[in-house]
Amino acid sequence: MNVRWRFYRLAERRRGAHTVLALIAIYAVFVIVVQTMCKDAADNAPFWPANGVVVAGILILPRRMRYILVPSCLFINISVDSMIRLDLADDLFYSLLNVALCYSVAFLTRVFCGAATDLSRPRRLFAFGVIAIAAAVVEVTIGETLRVIFGPSKFDVLSDWRQWTNEDALGLLVATPAVLLILKRDWSIYAGAGSGGVLEHCLLAMLTVAITATSLFFNQLVVLLFLVYPLLFSMAFRSRPPWVSGSVIAIALTAAMLTAHGHGPFAYWSKGDEVAEQCMLQLFIVSVFICAVPATLALAERNRTAHRLVRIHAVARQARLAAEQASYAKSQFVANMSHEIRTPLNGVLGMTQAMAKDSLSDIQRDRLAVVQRSSEMLLAILNDVLDLSKIEAGKITLEDLPFNLEEIAQGAYASFAAIAQKKGISFDLSVEPSARAVFKGDSTRVGQIIYNLVSNALKFTETGHVQVFIRGLETGFTIEVRDTGIGISAEDLKKLFAKFEQADASTTRQFGGTGLGLAICKELTLLMGGVIDAQSVVGEGSVFSVDLPLERLPDHAVRKLIDAPPERSEANDDEATPVRLLAAEDNQVNQLVLQTLLQQIGIYPVLVNDGSAAVEAWASQDWDIILMDMQMPVMDGLTAARTIREKEKLTGRARTPIVAVTANAMSHQIAEYRTAGIDELVSKPINIQQLIKTISFTLGYASDEEPIEAPAACSLSRV
Repeated sequence: MNVRWRFYRLAERRRGAHTVLALIAIYAVFVIVVQTMCKDAADNAPFWPANGVVVAGILILPRRMRYILVPSCLFINISVDSMIRLDLADDLFYSLLNVALCYSVAFLTRVFCGAATDLSRPRRLFAFGVIAIAAAVVEVTIGETLRVIFGPSKFDVLSDWRQWTNEDALGLLVATPAVLLILKRDWSIYAGAGSGGVLEHCLLAMLTVAITATSLFFNQLVVLLFLVYPLLFSMAFRSRPPWVSGSVIAIALTAAMLTAHGHGPFAYWSKGDEVAEQCMLQLFIVSVFICAVPATLALAERNRTAHRLVRIHAVARQARLAAEQASYAKSQFVANMSHEIRTPLNGVLGMTQAMAKDSLSDIQRDRLAVVQRSSEMLLAILNDVLDLSKIEAGKITLEDLPFNLEEIAQGAYASFAAIAQKKGISFDLSVEPSARAVFKGDSTRVGQIIYNLVSNALKFTETGHVQVFIRGLETGFTIEVRDTGIGISAEDLKKLFAKFEQADASTTRQFGGTGLGLAICKELTLLMGGVIDAQSVVGEGSVFSVDLPLERLPDHAVRKLIDAPPERSEANDDEATPVRLLAAEDNQVNQLVLQTLLQQIGIYPVLVNDGSAAVEAWASQDWDIILMDMQMPVMDGLTAARTIREKEKLTGRARTPIVAVTANAMSHQIAEYRTAGIDELVSKPINIQQLIKTISFTLGYASDEEPIEAPAACSLSRV
């Protein structure tokens, strides 16, 4: 079996000279205190924490700094030993064994505990404990063997071996993690959630000093055992590593000092039994270490996890912001492209509508119809993409107004009846009495759902029938569209409402479409709090159902949505004069389209190229209506409309109706138009029916509920 040794590099930046000096100072204090105050009459020390300081230094210092630390600590050890014992050979022997022990423990710690130098994980701490005990056993075994070989020991070999092992193992186990905690760079992760300030830390430190002084002065009291654990837990959960480590080491040294001189609770309870004293003291120091340092490390692990979650949340927030910015950029791109595509499309559709009023041969009229249908299909695709973009950007706003559900359904039926008749398909609409009511919601979006479902059914049905059922519910209504079309497989049903998805790749070639219609239906349904579902059998047909929980208005609350228009005075019919219309449009193709369409209904517009010219023309004379493009050079249409409204207020001039003629027709844009004082909107590409209807309604010639048919030659005049 191959054993792979992996030597980890440190995760933290290496330390400098100030760390070396601090470690040397700590080492000197430990050696002096243990040698002078914690040795008993038999020259035994309860534990030797000095080795733990050297191990910590080897772990965190670069190589050149270790060459300063280790010789300095070796010199301090020999010097202090020389002041107590005269045998220099023994001093060198023990000191060199300590150096070998420190290097071996540091090496094994780096191999088995990884790159972390704070031993902050329970697995690492357990591994270090095993390493410390095993290394101490090996060191003492080698030392005792050499002592027996080169000179008989003056002590009992087994007893001395056990005491020596406990001394070094316990010193490593307590001092190394404690010193590493003190030297840890980032202490913030060790502080508790309610970590106190300087005052609280000072009070805890004073309590430590008080307990230690009391134990030293009243050397037979057991106050050390009773109060040390609450103090340590307070330190662990309220303070930072130096306070915890300092408390552990101070209490351990105090207990060792008392016990070595036959005082304190352990000497009192052991009744002079040296072995019992040593065992009780070792257990006490280990218990202090297990209570204090691991508690701090566990708290650090919890806080480290919390910090990691904070970082993850920050990354998630950044990702969300990036996604929102990308979505906004995409929506902006789609809106700009929509405007740019609609401009030439406006010329195509506008001129086809104008040419349809001319005298054409049958072949020319058929060819013109193909051009118009193709343009309308392109416009439908563009509208679907724009709708989806608005939904994804969260910029679609649902209206909450009363509407007649049956009228919307009848409108959809009338729009598709000719298509069904041409294909030879039976097309039926059934509106139950429970659905013949007025509901409150967005009538445009409800109509869009019905239109998309009916269009989808007719597109995939070649024979049989398409049926639309509308039923009322306790809360809202249900729209159900049945067809006998090609059907959809169970596998394809799962992705049916996904964006840009169709049942089969061949449907794109055979039936056309972008795969957005059903996706838009689903999104709109969800926005209205409804549910959409589909069931289908291949070769038999499909059933699409939509449940919309819209509020049903009571009978007494039903009213007309648009007030009746002002009645025309028959007495003034003979005094009709041409409509004075000002049109602001920078694109020459659009100017030609507007001029051609308006001249066919008897309106001869005055055309200007930008908003500034529109303001000047408005100021020069009176106008019945202004058609305003929104994106123009020099001054855009929105600014021009605001300027006109402000001047009307200042001069007291009568309000001139302004109609926006633009491809920018998103909900938030329409809201801006209303705020600027624009009265109505005609979207590009211009539909001649919509244009005449909007002008008529704005001037008070017709109700918005009554569509106006544009004859081959008609005259729209102002009364």
